[in-house]
Amino acid sequence: MATASKSYVKHPRRGVIAHTSEPAAKSYIEFPSPLKAQAVSNWRVAALCAAYKVPQGACASGSVIGILELGGGWTQPDLDKFSTNNGLPPIVVTDVPLGSTNTPGGAADAEVLLDIQVVAAVYHYATGKMPTIKVFWAPNQFQSFEAVVKAAAAPGAGRCDVLSISWGADEKRWTSAAPGAAESLEAAIAQAAQDGLVVFAASGDNSSGDSDSGANVDMPSSCPHILGCGGTTKFPGVEEKVWGTGNPDGEGTGGGYSNIFPMPLWQSANGAPPDPEGTSARMVPDVAANADPQTGYLVVINGVEMPIGGTSAVAPFYSGLFAAFGQKLGFVGQTLWQNEAAFTDITEGSNGQFTAKAGPDPCTGLGVPIGTALAAVFSACGCGDSDSTPSGAQGSTSPSTFGSNLPAKVVVLQAQGREGGAGAPQVSAASYTGFALWHGSGQVKFQINDPSITADSRVFVSISEYNTDARVDRFVGGAQMTVSNVAPTNGAVVILANVNWPTALNVRFDYFVDPQQV
Repeated sequence: MATASKSYVKHPRRGVIAHTSEPAAKSYIEFPSPLKAQAVSNWRVAALCAAYKVPQGACASGSVIGILELGGGWTQPDLDKFSTNNGLPPIVVTDVPLGSTNTPGGAADAEVLLDIQVVAAVYHYATGKMPTIKVFWAPNQFQSFEAVVKAAAAPGAGRCDVLSISWGADEKRWTSAAPGAAESLEAAIAQAAQDGLVVFAASGDNSSGDSDSGANVDMPSSCPHILGCGGTTKFPGVEEKVWGTGNPDGEGTGGGYSNIFPMPLWQSANGAPPDPEGTSARMVPDVAANADPQTGYLVVINGVEMPIGGTSAVAPFYSGLFAAFGQKLGFVGQTLWQNEAAFTDITEGSNGQFTAKAGPDPCTGLGVPIGTALAAVFSACGCGDSDSTPSGAQGSTSPSTFGSNLPAKVVVLQAQGREGGAGAPQVSAASYTGFALWHGSGQVKFQINDPSITADSRVFVSISEYNTDARVDRFVGGAQMTVSNVAPTNGAVVILANVNWPTALNVRFDYFVDPQQV
């Protein structure tokens, strides 16, 4: 069987160090351009964390990070030398064979070692501790992605909190070689998210063409419930820009619009630009970070410290970061898209078909992380604290089965009509409605900013649960959800709510605001 995908690792002088998916393998030779104003500038992971303002002292403990690998291997001497070079405790890895196993000695070793070393270093920088790392080994086949996702989310003490994926192929190959596999993988990832798994995937290293004609995006990063990871060029002291030459077939970050999945509500409602072709398609990537091999990550491969780049480095970077925020966060995409201010917008550069602009774009998504702002977002949401599971909550179940958890006796109250007429409360012409989405559990506080709101304004808030589309599939579930406080003040209204369920849920808040006292 032909291999399904390739990994996205680049060396500043030797190009891709990875397998290709074609029966006759080819190497991607990429040399630094003589026109570059800067010399090669490499990053130690801790220095890059500091540059992205990743806070230290995070309270997460015991997080489990999964890594998908479809080839290659690691050796303990390489991990030990990386630890020595970076002042880390020993890195401990557990191998999980799923039809393949740790087999060092090939080109894909660079991918494996990059993934392990980056997730360990980022997590340690943020927490001062080492994560539990599980590497899932599977054959290079399309079906392996789903098998790894299900294994990583399987119930038990070793269930993963985060899964990092740096392998993929353009959507055309998925649809032609394995019809239905992409949709099946997305369904598995959506279910895994309900069980608390966060998944990050590289968006590819071959610009907007993704190694094919026309504009293409890479699977699995195009799955809506995966956080697609794009790439930038980050030289110290220089404004960060899109990683790419501007050539759609050249070296650079993948990005664009899916031909398989529609744009999810959390993108369309939060500034994602529509597909220029008018198809309302899922935009990739969601987030970005340094990926240019000219500004590569210093890792140890075969006993030698060397710089490695590619979006392969970005997926493990975010995986280590979010593992430090807490356990069982589930799908965080909605929360990220509602907090664009937690990212530095990248407005310069192109990946070929698309050019960076102010706001989200299909080159770098929301932008690159502001670590302190991201930590504040997840702390405010009740996420990011491994002890935040609501007390007294019942067992986990997926949204599609919540109805079976309702009490045996349900009392239905008949509406008693609608008040109106002379003397009844009226609404002003300035009144309006809106809604906000959240994926989480525990207590959440959010704020509606409006200069017309005063302490005398009237605000009403309702809370409901939904499955995948907040516009059409809300339902009555078994979780206890309450709005505990609504506090209008001059210029804003602050709302406190609580979702009592052991795993993160999709929650919609509907609000009515009448700024004027009538």
